[in-house]
Amino acid sequence: MISFDEIGQDWGGGHDGNLIGEFRMIEALFSQSVSQDSHRPFTCAAAARPFLHCLDLASHTSAAADDLVKADASRLFGQPDACGGDGAIGDGMLNVFDQVFLLKYMMGGFEGLLPSDPSAISTNLTSRAATHLRCDSSESYYDYAQAYEGDACVGEEIGISRPGRRRLEEAPVSSTPPSKALLVRSQQLTAKDAETRIGGAWHLFAISGIHISLQLRLSDIDWPEAHPREASLSDELYPWDGKPPADKADKVHLRFAHHCEYEGVCGGGCSAIVPVLASGALLVEETLVYTQIDRSSRHAPCGADFYLWVPSTPPPSASSA
Repeated sequence: MISFDEIGQDWGGGHDGNLIGEFRMIEALFSQSVSQDSHRPFTCAAAARPFLHCLDLASHTSAAADDLVKADASRLFGQPDACGGDGAIGDGMLNVFDQVFLLKYMMGGFEGLLPSDPSAISTNLTSRAATHLRCDSSESYYDYAQAYEGDACVGEEIGISRPGRRRLEEAPVSSTPPSKALLVRSQQLTAKDAETRIGGAWHLFAISGIHISLQLRLSDIDWPEAHPREASLSDELYPWDGKPPADKADKVHLRFAHHCEYEGVCGGGCSAIVPVLASGALLVEETLVYTQIDRSSRHAPCGADFYLWVPSTPPPSASSA
């Protein structure tokens, strides 16, 4: 764990009685990693300050990743495969599961599983041997994430000799989705406003199942020139008619539809979809990431699809007579 040194005005290892520092540090490093398409913000930070390895708390294979009710306290931290070591390890990257793990804990999501005093928690995690050694790697964020799907111990032989393990560049790219029972269907709907002559396309990302926390790679997004490569979630109705946004169609829009909305049976009972990146955006570069938070006991997580409006190149302005 980490704590803030009031005298030195800097972060260091140790307990300070709360997890605010850990949450902010994960938020910052994860956001930087997504924006830079690289794990170096975290791996280099861990190389410079080894105590930051402790931020690698969970993976999508952790018992707490999606189902806190049935979570096994002995499997809350790290990944199931110890990769031949003496203790549990993390997945070697910061992602939504590390961040949401702390968020859920601070909101009481682990009541009865973990002590209410964070200083009394023992993760029993050991540092993943190769994490800080990847500081000089040219791997992209999803190069490593995909290699990890094929081998949860990928890269570990760089730091520890473990026969039979492959190096990152030798590992196969796996199509295994980064969340259980996850299937994503992509569809593009082109549209144009007759009056403004502004055209573009709605990109539908239909996601199967219900996921409390989700991180997806949406590749090949044709971001408009001079537009920030990110999008915040709008509460406006999903484009059921396929038409361009009625307002600011020359801008990027991101909307959602709960699965129950298609049948008109939601009744306001769905949890809130909440961004986790520091910018407040739900989509940054290639990464769509969020978690769902229950606003009251009457709410529960719901399945959701996402609609991304990407405007085409603006039409040339009409010439004056």
